[in-house]
Amino acid sequence: MSSDGYVTSDLFFACGLCYVFGDEALTKIEVVDHREKRFTLDIPSLDAEAYHDDFKAGNFAISDLKSYVRTYSWATRILKTMTRDGETEWMSPSWIAGRNSKEERVS
Repeated sequence: MSSDGYVTSDLFFACGLCYVFGDEALTKIEVVDHREKRFTLDIPSLDAEAYHDDFKAGNFAISDLKSYVRTYSWATRILKTMTRDGETEWMSPSWIAGRNSKEERVS
């Protein structure tokens, strides 16, 4: 399965995708302005779109709340550190190594 990448500005959904695909799927966070952040995930866009449809319909189930909360806390900690340090971009070590240089879609 090809991993062409996916971008969303919804923190809860991004964390849900990390719950499904693993935290390592989150490769980049960009602060567009103080209200909008973009989360880039190295996952198949067609899968992400199907999960997004389930998410919008209220059918995206989280069976392990502890795991989801850990992922959400991890992502919000990164965002808080970025705000504190005045940074507008965070990249995972795998992104820096050149893993995700593909064209992405924004939801």
